[in-house]
Amino acid sequence: GDRGGPRAQSLEAWLLRVPRPERQMLSEHFDRLISDGVEFECDHRVTVRGEGTRYQRTIAQCLRSTRGTSITIIGMSHDVTSQRELEHRMLEISSHEQRRIGGDLH
Repeated sequence: GDRGGPRAQSLEAWLLRVPRPERQMLSEHFDRLISDGVEFECDHRVTVRGEGTRYQRTIAQCLRSTRGTSITIIGMSHDVTSQRELEHRMLEISSHEQRRIGGDLH
């Protein structure tokens, strides 16, 4: 199913699926990409129909002409929700173990 990337949709339509604070951040990244050629990679949330909120990693760069003008944006987004959930769970386990060991020492 569609994971929310801008495959066959406009950048504007794709950004509407991103929560407002992150939408602003991504818009700024895309503005710098187009104006200055600054490539970016960032994680952000996106709303996916039927699945709710997911986490994506987006990577983008700007293809330029030989004169340096922007031709198109090349990028991809992939779902990193499982990775984020696993990292969160590992931090919870680590915190629990630290408390347990601290309790055992006292």
